[in-house]
Amino acid sequence: MFFASTSLDRKEGVATFPGLRRPLAHGRGSFKAFAFGVSILAFAAPAVAQIETPDDPSAVADRVASEFERRERSADLQARGAAAFESGDYVKARELFEEQAEIDPGNFTVHFNLACVRALQGDSDAAIEHVIDAIKTGFVDARQLRRDKSLASLQDDSRIKAMLDNWPRVIDSHHAANTESAQRWIGEHAERRTLDSLRIECLSNHDATSTDAAVRELELVTAFAQTIIPDIVGADALDPWVIVALPDQRRFLTWSISTFGPSARQNFSRIGGAYDHDAKRLVAMDLGATLRHEFFHVLHWRDMSRRGVVTPIWIQEGLASLVEDCEVRGGAVVPVPSWRTNIAKRLESNGRLPPIEELTELSHERFSSTRPLRQYALARTFFLFLFDRGVLASWYQRTAAGDADDPSGLKALSELLGQTPEQIHADYRAWVRALPMVPENSDDLDVTLGIRLETGVGQGPVILGFTIADARTESGLKLRDTITAINGQSTRDLQELIRVLGGTRVGQSITIDYRRGKLAGQTTLTLRERRE
Repeated sequence: MFFASTSLDRKEGVATFPGLRRPLAHGRGSFKAFAFGVSILAFAAPAVAQIETPDDPSAVADRVASEFERRERSADLQARGAAAFESGDYVKARELFEEQAEIDPGNFTVHFNLACVRALQGDSDAAIEHVIDAIKTGFVDARQLRRDKSLASLQDDSRIKAMLDNWPRVIDSHHAANTESAQRWIGEHAERRTLDSLRIECLSNHDATSTDAAVRELELVTAFAQTIIPDIVGADALDPWVIVALPDQRRFLTWSISTFGPSARQNFSRIGGAYDHDAKRLVAMDLGATLRHEFFHVLHWRDMSRRGVVTPIWIQEGLASLVEDCEVRGGAVVPVPSWRTNIAKRLESNGRLPPIEELTELSHERFSSTRPLRQYALARTFFLFLFDRGVLASWYQRTAAGDADDPSGLKALSELLGQTPEQIHADYRAWVRALPMVPENSDDLDVTLGIRLETGVGQGPVILGFTIADARTESGLKLRDTITAINGQSTRDLQELIRVLGGTRVGQSITIDYRRGKLAGQTTLTLRERRE
């Protein structure tokens, strides 16, 4: 069975909270027909989810309102069909999935699930037709086709063997169509960067300088991921390509509405981006923390797909959130304390820091919907602890390999640290207690730039004015300039800028990278003492 993956959002409060996963839509598209070398298997290659063209966002919202009713109906039918399947009632499961296919024919998940049902009912021909339909609508995971126990009866079928032998052509066709779809949305003048070793296609509405900086972020995240998953670089022939789309504000708003619904207009400032694993597409307007977080998900999903496992959500989010707040030291990413670890510190000081066992037992539903701010904070803090103790890579490798006797990974952690669970928790509490409190707003700082800033639209905070006249004279900065880095550390949003300033002192001369329209510049500024 195939259960649709969900997309990620880092920013606070899409609908209500930060980090909530949202199911993404499956759309329609078209490919040129091709054959697998078996005449009866000539069929169209996989279609891809189509992104709304950048129309007036209000018009998109009107269209999406009715579309979301259909999506909710489809999701309900899928859940009921999955329940019937799990109970062994394949007749009922087939009825529900067929009803779902009628209202959601562009969703490859329903076609794959119908293939599983029909295979278990002994109808190989029908099952293979559904596999073909799944491929037509975007299914590109050959490993799952091979591994799924429900499809075991099909593995010796010459038609399935022909499909698998020619799978690289499916991947190439999916890559071409996914790129074409993204280009129609992003626009013909978009910057394009192809990362062959990672099978990443980056399309950007930003200029060459900003696009190259974003690609550098992807490379830094990849290098960090390699310290945990060493073989993640060097694409396997069965790894699908992923689109990284970096739209401008108007296109991003259109995408947000079509993805999260009309309410995204009110929550726009809280949406940073998302990775849709089913569509193999990452969309981000924030070129800093959100892009890093979502791209780690791209790499982690690739590892999970190769292994044939899906790690628990607390592991997925714990890993991805590590790269949200980081410093670049010696050309490498180093995760650092953040506003998320502040939450853990407050819990610890109030005697409410839960034992690690509680985190490992959280279901996907509870993690995402029950105090998600707290859950994400605890996940990131725990993984920062593993990183600090030097056992993150070893622990992940053992846990991701799967051990029926140690599903939570606590046994592996005890062996790696040489401590009992009780000792680990005591050590963890002391470690959290010793973490520094990270500034979360300008009131927490001892220093000031002498500049009034607003969040901006993903490239960095934008200058609205100067609170100290000398700051303007000394730096040469102007109104509407965008601050992209301080002392070489990325500052793509206000939260990141405040964290970076938290490590400075009064009287220190800092280097500021900025954008002025299409021009990039660098200047220096002496930090002043912040006054009430």
